[in-house]
Amino acid sequence: MTGQVVCTALLGVNAVQDIRRREIVFVPTVAAGVAGVLWNYFAGSSGAVYFFCAMIPGMVLLTAAWLTGGQIGRGDGILILACGAWCGFPDSFYISCMGLFLALIGAALLLAKRHVQFCMSRARRSSGGRTAGERAPASSLRLPLAPYLFAAYIILLIVRR
Repeated sequence: MTGQVVCTALLGVNAVQDIRRREIVFVPTVAAGVAGVLWNYFAGSSGAVYFFCAMIPGMVLLTAAWLTGGQIGRGDGILILACGAWCGFPDSFYISCMGLFLALIGAALLLAKRHVQFCMSRARRSSGGRTAGERAPASSLRLPLAPYLFAAYIILLIVRR
């Protein structure tokens, strides 16, 4: 129960921060991850292998961030690591996979919207009308992952009930 509360708060706060500033609250997220490891260790609920397995999804995302030169946010990997410390491997894996799937849907919708806007602006230009403006710079197209991870965790909690 404690893990669910901490994970919900951690993902919720970071989802809002990721939407507003495109960054994860680093120090509290790392502190929550360390607290999760210590909590479960001293509670005697799991061994070292359990913690290592629970951290795999976050380590995979951190490795992807390193390989892409930061195109994928390192903060998202740290967030998944912290959630893995509190929730364990099955939940961490589910949150990662479902969150990435939801982000895929969000990215597809964003691209579809931009395509429609682009086609409409080309039609206005060819008919002599004014365009709606230039396309948004590539930096504004970054998709925050934490809100999708939060949504995935809420779906997990609902499905379990």
